[in-house]
Amino acid sequence: MVDVIKTLDIKYLPANCASSYRAIHESLINYGGNRMPEFLTCMHEESAVGMAHGYFKVAGKPLMTLCHGTVGLQHASMGVYNAWCDRVPVIVVGGNDMDAAHRPPGVPTFHSAQDINALCATSPSGTTRRCRCSISRSPSCARTRSR
Repeated sequence: MVDVIKTLDIKYLPANCASSYRAIHESLINYGGNRMPEFLTCMHEESAVGMAHGYFKVAGKPLMTLCHGTVGLQHASMGVYNAWCDRVPVIVVGGNDMDAAHRPPGVPTFHSAQDINALCATSPSGTTRRCRCSISRSPSCARTRSR
């Protein structure tokens, strides 16, 4: 996954550290050498998405952010909405702890869901939106869809 992220030419990855994506976090730091993307520790998911929003406005390139399961995506949702209103692309990856049948008891189960993407994929009218851009096309798609 780190190699795929590196092919997208993403310079930074602002995120709030979370246990639900600990494997990709560890791989970015150790395997990826914390370069391209450089992991930027944020205090809140909304500020991480806000950094991605602002970076696109300045540099014209999207950033990717990692969000913890249900709670992190809910915290990030206002930043995602602000970016959507401004027609700015952000790449948001939500961490989730395995299938419900295999989760350990406690916090990993409480902070997980079967479909965490549904938290940020519903429009104000209540209908589900689908992104027309694949992750491999995101940088070129971002350049063509911004104002």
